Amino acid sequence: MAEIQNFPVYRGDDRLLTFTGTANGSVAGWTTRFTARRTQSEADPPVVDLAGVIAEAGSGSTPGIFTVTVPKATLLTLPPRSYSYSLKRVDVGAAATLTIGQMTVKADILNPL
Repeated sequence: MAEIQNFPVYRGDDRLLTFTGTANGSVAGWTTRFTARRTQSEADPPVVDLAGVIAEAGSGSTPGIFTVTVPKATLLTLPPRSYSYSLKRVDVGAAATLTIGQMTVKADILNPL
């Protein structure tokens, strides 16, 4: 089952997102994608589509940890509002939704719109 995690980001910032697996075990070799859409049912293409990185592979006693870097340039393309996102394992034959939630893009003083 996917974990639910909601978070804010600010237009004009680079943001490193960190996601921890929900179960112990190795995630070495996994391929992940982070996508965000205006709504959960919005058709492709997503407004954000980025590769995830394995930060810690995990083991029999620890879960894996994934990171996604959302660059300033990407966040500047998004109007302030909430977006539905997911982090998914996309390996053929082992696809799985790892984390879902709301990413709220907030305006900052230099990049209000």
